[in-house]
Amino acid sequence: FRKYAYFILLVIAALITPPDVLSHMTVTLPLFLLYEVSIWISRIADRKREKREMEYQREESNRDAGAINGE
Repeated sequence: FRKYAYFILLVIAALITPPDVLSHMTVTLPLFLLYEVSIWISRIADRKREKREMEYQREESNRDAGAINGE
């Protein structure tokens, strides 16, 4: 999927820059960096969300076990 995103970023950079390679690369590189940073941030956020969900499920199972045992 990432290679398609890179291709789309190259096309976007080509559309918004004048027809010279230096300008094209000057726009393309920050787009690539922003794309990669956004993937990195979303992975971190997803891991934190999964961790919170696991903790919540663990607490729920502990409460359920306590209710069954009469605590």
